[in-house]
Amino acid sequence: GSFTTIHADTAQKALDRLALMVMSVGINMSFEEVRRYAASSIDVVVQLGRKDGRRGVEQVWVPGSSNP
Repeated sequence: GSFTTIHADTAQKALDRLALMVMSVGINMSFEEVRRYAASSIDVVVQLGRKDGRRGVEQVWVPGSSNP
């Protein structure tokens, strides 16, 4: 396994940002194809944030689930 950091406003938007990064290298796939492939390859997205000066988990999202 592995993990990475992507800066985005929500866990779902992180997947969009990843798809845009992949497309920027000239891959011959549509945005939706890249996003679907990424969603099927990623098990979980954890959104971190800061509240009252303390960092913590704001959202845990499983791509492909109906819950954001």
